[in-house]
Amino acid sequence: MTGEIHIQGMKFYGYHGYYPEERVEGSWYLVDVTLETDITGAAENDDISGTVNYEQIYRLVETQMQNPVSLIEHLAKRIVDSIQLTFTHLNWLEVTVKKLQPPIGGECEWVSITLKHGTK
Repeated sequence: MTGEIHIQGMKFYGYHGYYPEERVEGSWYLVDVTLETDITGAAENDDISGTVNYEQIYRLVETQMQNPVSLIEHLAKRIVDSIQLTFTHLNWLEVTVKKLQPPIGGECEWVSITLKHGTK
C-alpha cells in the first residue's frame, strides 16, 4: 500500500543568498516536502518502521538550512539529495523552498523553487 506524506511549512531562519548582505542579515524560509512511499507496515501494524519518520525529515532539512548557499535551487537539491540518501525506498519526492520577502527591489511575499525526483 502506498501513501503520500506531506510535511509542510517547516520554518527556518537562514543566511542563504546571492548578495553579501543576505549572508549577513539572513531571512526566513519555508520548506515543504511531499513524498510517496510504501506505508503498509505503518497502516497495518501501527509501526513507525513501516513509514517515513517525519522528525527525521525535519532534521535532514534543518541540517541543510544551516549551511549557507547562494541559490535556493542549490539548497533544494541538497535537501532532495539528503532525503534520498536516507530514505532509499521512496517512489517519488518533491521539495519546495520558499524565501520570504526576497530582496528584489519591490514588494514580494516570496520566491520559491520546487524540485521533483521520481514520477508521480
